[in-house]
Amino acid sequence: MEEIKIKRAKEIIYKETLDNGLQIFVFRRKQATSFTEQLIFNVGGKDINFIDNLGNKVNVPMGTHHYLEHVLCELEDLSSTLTFYSRYGANSNAFTSLSNTAFIFDGTTNFREMALFQLDSIFNKKFNDEMIEHERGPISEEARTSMSNNYREGYRKYINHALDNNIYSSVLTGTLDEVKSITRNDIELVYNNFYKPNNAYVIVTTNEEPEKIINVYKEFFSNNKYNSLNAKKESYNHNLVFRNEIEKVDLGFEMPIANVSFKLDFDLNKYYKKWNYVGVLLDCNFGQVSTFRDELLYKKKVASDLGFGFRVYDNVLLVTIDAKTDNPEEFYKLVINKLNKLDFNEEDIIRKYKVFSSNFLVNFDYPESVSNKIFFNMATYNNIDHIEDYLDYDINDIKKVKEEIEKSSKGIFIEY
Repeated sequence: MEEIKIKRAKEIIYKETLDNGLQIFVFRRKQATSFTEQLIFNVGGKDINFIDNLGNKVNVPMGTHHYLEHVLCELEDLSSTLTFYSRYGANSNAFTSLSNTAFIFDGTTNFREMALFQLDSIFNKKFNDEMIEHERGPISEEARTSMSNNYREGYRKYINHALDNNIYSSVLTGTLDEVKSITRNDIELVYNNFYKPNNAYVIVTTNEEPEKIINVYKEFFSNNKYNSLNAKKESYNHNLVFRNEIEKVDLGFEMPIANVSFKLDFDLNKYYKKWNYVGVLLDCNFGQVSTFRDELLYKKKVASDLGFGFRVYDNVLLVTIDAKTDNPEEFYKLVINKLNKLDFNEEDIIRKYKVFSSNFLVNFDYPESVSNKIFFNMATYNNIDHIEDYLDYDINDIKKVKEEIEKSSKGIFIEY
């Protein structure tokens, strides 16, 4: 068992990699009165094109991964797995994101019983036509709700504006037609190719001894053997230049929403600190205490507060600054001028990193926050090697990111 020492917090995250490749992370908080477990697979809604274990090219309908998630939460008698967890006063949940599928439970007692049940119900799943059809109605209703949302339609068209592959603009449930087209064969193809121990990891926060938790997984897999993952997901690359600088879409909004974006090269292995460097620069220039924000609000250039966010899509970090405004074109010019000449105050940078460090320490008082940190690092970097390294910074490197932002391609997407 490996001990990953979090020096600043003086805490330890325990890690065990089983012979079959399953990674288990355990964070122990002795004072905790409950536990949480997440079993996460490195496959998600966007992975509909892949090379299977036999080397064949495979395409399944959008929504297949979400459909499989539903079926894996269903028992042979068509009842929900939640009925099992509720016997122990526990809760369970599941979700499918673009890149991951997760199965979660939390409770106060009987961790072993629930973990063994979860592992068996997922890794030893037996499919039949009845359970596939049983989920089609509820999933179709989910899809119908998603498709009728104007904000969702705006997001879909924004992603098509910003990225080169529209896989990211698809609804993870699938459209109604896609849900209708999903077959048992599609579901089994995804399951048989990706639901392998070496394509998964477990995160547990608990008050129990880490070794006791890990032994539960060793117990299960000592009696259950599985093949390793050989399937390969399709990868995508996006141009760093916007195809169209300005795009508009009529969604019937009372007031336009202006989304100003830029894209940066993002190599996960090289740039794990860039995420935070970008965040610090945005906060200094567009955040709650920035002069630029105050001026926009004071001069009534915006009708809402400024928002900003960023996310990694394959090889790019896509950054968006948005607000409601009567004059999106003027807003665009003001934001672009700011992005092309960012303020850089070394004292502000240092102060913000001190805040980061304080928040980091506080988060270790809350097991759920630690679990989320582990998940973020695994989902983004496929390791937790840099879980606290982002608190270290180099002023010269931040200046280089500032220059990269200033030189980057920029665009505006207007929803009205």
